[in-house]
Formats: sequence, structure tokens, C-alpha cells
Amino acid sequence: MKKNSDVSKCVGSLLVIFAVIISMLSVNVQAAEKTFPSGLKADELGKTVESIAKETSCVSAAVAVFSGDNVYTEFYGNADNENKIAADEDTVYEWGSVSKTMIWVSAMQLYEQGKLDLNEDVRKYLPQGFFKHLKYDMPITMLDLMNHKGGWQETIYTIQVKDENEIMPLGEALQYSEPLQVFKPGTVSAYSNWGAALAGYVIECITGMKYGDYVHENIFKPLGMEHTSIMPDHKDNEWVRTQREKLKSYAKNFENSSIKSLGTNMTFINLYPAGAATGTIGDMSIYAQALVNDNSPLFSKKETFDELFSGSDFYNNGKNPAVCHGFFVMNRGIDTIEHSGATDACSSNLAIDRKSKTGLVVLTNMVGSGSFYNKITESVFGKTADNPIFDKKKLSESADLSGMYSISRGFFGGQQKIFSMDNILPISKISESEYTIGRQISINQIDDGLYKLEQGEELYLVSIDSDETIGKILHIGGVDYIERPNFNTEMAMVICYVILAVLSVVFLFVELIVLLVRISKKIRKHFAGDILITLAQIAKPLSVLTAAVMIGMTDCPRMYGYVFGITQLVFMIIYAVTAVMSIIFLFSQQENKLRYILSLLSNAYGVAFILTFELWWFWA
Repeated sequence: MKKNSDVSKCVGSLLVIFAVIISMLSVNVQAAEKTFPSGLKADELGKTVESIAKETSCVSAAVAVFSGDNVYTEFYGNADNENKIAADEDTVYEWGSVSKTMIWVSAMQLYEQGKLDLNEDVRKYLPQGFFKHLKYDMPITMLDLMNHKGGWQETIYTIQVKDENEIMPLGEALQYSEPLQVFKPGTVSAYSNWGAALAGYVIECITGMKYGDYVHENIFKPLGMEHTSIMPDHKDNEWVRTQREKLKSYAKNFENSSIKSLGTNMTFINLYPAGAATGTIGDMSIYAQALVNDNSPLFSKKETFDELFSGSDFYNNGKNPAVCHGFFVMNRGIDTIEHSGATDACSSNLAIDRKSKTGLVVLTNMVGSGSFYNKITESVFGKTADNPIFDKKKLSESADLSGMYSISRGFFGGQQKIFSMDNILPISKISESEYTIGRQISINQIDDGLYKLEQGEELYLVSIDSDETIGKILHIGGVDYIERPNFNTEMAMVICYVILAVLSVVFLFVELIVLLVRISKKIRKHFAGDILITLAQIAKPLSVLTAAVMIGMTDCPRMYGYVFGITQLVFMIIYAVTAVMSIIFLFSQQENKLRYILSLLSNAYGVAFILTFELWWFWA
């Protein structure tokens, strides 16, 4: 009897072991067969990453895809290509503008606690008199900052430095680089690092903590993100700082497809809430998972998650969300919530689908590797062309989109206003519902108030709005373009000013030759106002050169701005004085009337040009 009992126990044990093995095999099979929204299988992710990395010439990449609690991580290439140091779980990358998402999470935490009203003027929370260059006396809300609708143009002055000893406190850095406010708050979406960093400073003012300390205490610590820094010098996490110094950065030369090494290429972002986060793919994955998990410690209430990821800015009069409180809606095969990032050393992307609890994070050490992360994101979430939002519906109304447009993220006042002339979107009308941008881009109406922009395989939603002070506003793929009805006139002015500068140089050479001839013949005849007119001629090519240098300086120290601005102001004064003197000499002198007429016209035009493009506005 005992023998049979022992046999029974033995058989029972074997059955249990067998069941466990079958269960484990089943789990492994399920994991292997796990598919993402695009239909891509989890076990095909590595091969896909490698293929796209080679196709896009990506030196190094870390990609993590999660579905529920399952995380699939792949590494490709070298963190240091010269020394053949492979990328791995300890490689840190700069997250760039993905950092901004932590501003919006922080803001929503304070909103949940009743400490921040998203619709309150942020000046309620800021030191008195904080803004110096506001054009409109209207409230600027946290919701405006989330939607990049504070009204600011791009900042002229540098927001990052090469020397970490030049890092400023956040409030000081914001005032140092404050851009002009050129749009009414709440009207135009103009992506703004400055506006996002301002939102981070609002968090400082409300909590009494440095923004970086707040993020560590309320995001990193609760989530267990031990391998991420947020401060510009990365010294809030010495391990990250050490690892970042090992990372090399690369850029692709699109002329010959070669890869250029940029070294460590470390810069220190003064407006650090907008783009200084640096860490591992593991930590970034933990953060992204917390965004789809309603039970994560980021918020106490599910309703806060729902609010954060509800639409806050829309296409088509509120029907289709474009922005969810700082996160962008992308129309992949399914609609995803995303934010990408780019620094002088790295590129990144974070994409989530809260319905399926699926997410993707991508980090590379390539500058401008948007094609890589876009292809990877499509491989996980599906191609844009498959999204039913782009299907044509029955139409009952249409609007005229035709015209000349400038991207809203640019310069519309001050010394670099002229720079906006080279980034124009010309839209031509074919029929009531069809438009073209050149030969390769088409825009077709797909619903009342909604259009589809098509460039090869790339598709973007388009809608139109208007404002009495601006005119037409196009929303294209989450980016606004504003109408430029006077573009042709402004471009003609620029061309004429350059021609005038060239002619001034030619005339100066002619006058020099005439002067040398006179000296050789001992002729000492002088014309009234000759020195002043010559000085104005010299000023014109110098003015063009000054403007070109200013335009070319993407990181302009404020002192340079003062020098350039004062220089243009001096040139304008010289033009004005010369024009007035030319009028006087025209009626008081009997000779050289043609020269005075030409001087009057050219210098009056010079004054009009500098006023039109506000090249004299150096203090902003």
C-alpha cells in the first residue's frame, strides 16, 4: 500500500513539473508571438531595428517597446564608433525635447493638488514684472504654454553654453533670452523652448523648489529612475555625467552620405526643463510605461491621466486633437501620443497608445535622425496611410487655403525678421478641394474643414483658421503656418537692398579711381556732401553683411545682439541724415543734381528697409 502511495506521489510530482514546463513554454511562445499594433512580431523587433538603422545610417540606437508589463529592448551599433564601444543598457543618451513631457506631468501633478489653475494667467505665479517684451496685454495661461500658444517667436539669444561655468539659474536664463511676443496668446501654435522652460519656472515658483529637484522628488524617485539626470550639467546624477562623457555623437553628411564624428559634443542647456534630460533607455521605458498605467505613482487620480491625455488643441474646430496638454497626437496606423527630441548630440522619440498599453521609446547618438525614429515608430504602430482618419468623407463645404505662408516657429520681429523670408510655403489652388505645394506635395480635402497633405508616403492632417490681426492660420501636422500676404513685396525689398549694396561697392570703386585720377592731375574739386554720401554708400554693404552674420548666428550672445542692433541703428541714422542733406543740396547746388537724386532715393529706401524689417530693434 505504501509502495503504491509512493508511486502516486512520484507520478503526481512529475505531472506538476510537466505542467510548469508546459506553462513556461506557453508563456515563451506567447511572448515570441506577441504582436504590436502594426502587426510586427516582438521577435522581429531586433531585425527591424538593425534594418532601419542601416538604411538611415544610424551609428547607434537603443529601442524599447512595451506592451503591458512585457518590455522588448534592442541595441544597435556603437556608443563610441572610433573605439568600437557597443551601445548597451548602461549607455546614456540626451533626451532632448522629450524632457518637456516632464514639465507637463509636473504641471498636472500641481493641478491635481489644486496648486495650479491651467486657465489662470501665469503672471499670478511669477515674480512681478517678470516679462519685458510682451506686445499684448492678455492673459498667458499654463494651457497656452502646453499648446505652445504663448505668442512668442523663436528666441534670438543663446539658450545653451559650451562652458558649464556659464550656466545660469533658470529664472535668470529666461529673462536673458526672452523673445519678442509677436502673436496674441492662444491664437498661433509656435513651438517654443522658451515657453516650455517658462512653464518649468512656474513650477519652481509654485513649489519653492528648483525644477530639477521637483522632478527628482516627484517623478524619478517614485518611478525608480536611478539612471537619469535633469540638470544641465548632469551633476544631479554623477553616474549619468560619467556615462555621458563616454558617449560620442555623429552626423550624416547628406551630400556624400558619409558619417562625421562630433566627439562628445556636450553642451549645457540654460533653459534645461525644455531639453536637458539624459539617461538610459531602461529609465525612459519606465517613464513611458508610467504614462499608460493609470495606477502609476505619477498621479493619485485616474481622472488626472484622462485630463492630461485629452485634447487641448485641435484641428477642424475641435473635432480632431492635435495636442494633449503638451503631448502631440500623431496619426500613425493608429493615433498615438508622442513627443520627439533633438539636441546637438542625440535624437529621441517617445510614443504611446493608452488603449492597448503599448509604447515605444527610441534614443540615438545621431544628430537629426528623425527618419530613423519615424520608421521605427511606424513599424510598431503602423503606417500613416493606413489610418482611417485620412479616408475621404462626404463634403459639404470648403475653404480657400491658397496663399504664401511662413512657419510660425520663426522670427517676425527684431534683428532676424528677415530670416523668415527663406522658409515659405506657397500653396496653389487647383480646384475647390485640391491644392499643391510645388510639384511633389498635394493637399486634398477629406472632410468639412479637414484636409490631407501628402508628400510621397508621408501624410499630415491640415485645417485652417483665421485671426483678424494675422489672417489665415494653417495647422499642418501639429505645426502652424501663418499667412504672408505681403511676402512678394518684402522679398522684392530684400533683393533691391542687396542690389543697392552691390551697386554701392561698385560706385565706391569708381569713385576711388576718379579720386586717384584727380590726385594725379592735382585736381582738388570737391562736391557738397561728398563725404556724407560716400559714408552712406559704405554703410549699405556693411548693413547687409551685419544682417547676414546675425541671421547665421543660431547661438547669439546678448552682447553681440547689442552690437549688431546698434550698428543697424547707426546705419539708419546715416541714411536718414544723408537723405535730408541730399534734398538740401539738390535745391542749393547747381551741379551733380542726378547724384543727389540717386542719393536721396537710395538712402530713403535704406531707412524704409531697416524700419520694415526692424533690424534696429536690438534691445529685445
